[in-house]
Amino acid sequence: MKTFVYILISLFTLSVFVTSCNDDKDLQSYFPSEFHKILYIIDAGTHEVVLSAEESDYVEKIYVCKAGSDPSLEADCSVNVMSQDYVDEKYNASGNNINYQILPSTYYSMDNNDFHFSSGETVKCINLTFKTSSIKQLMNSDKKIGYVLPLRAYSENDSINSSLNTYLIELK
Repeated sequence: MKTFVYILISLFTLSVFVTSCNDDKDLQSYFPSEFHKILYIIDAGTHEVVLSAEESDYVEKIYVCKAGSDPSLEADCSVNVMSQDYVDEKYNASGNNINYQILPSTYYSMDNNDFHFSSGETVKCINLTFKTSSIKQLMNSDKKIGYVLPLRAYSENDSINSSLNTYLIELK
């Protein structure tokens, strides 16, 4: 009799699991819409780039990723240079001996900073090319100025991970 009860309980439990898996609820309903697609910069944070005067140009690759609970959705993103106000607040307010300035745009180029992610795409790359010899001359002209390039991912319509949205390059 005990065996029959155990089998009956096991069958009942199994039927609950099987019928719950056949539920027609959409998986996306479990996640708020802002988590259906999330954009972020891979390896976000501060990066020191040591430039050599012998190099003609230096290329830094920055990757932007699309993730979230529904990877089939399309997304749009821009990666732009932040303001000098951001640099002043973040780096110059601490009483450093170095006055950090944003590297002027004539010393670098970005091949693409506006992205459209189609349904199957998850990663895009920015090639950021620094004009090394010109930057070295600029840096040697005043040793009390340090040059940085602060970048931030931005989107009008899509969610950006706020802890992975900045990429700051400190040139040495």
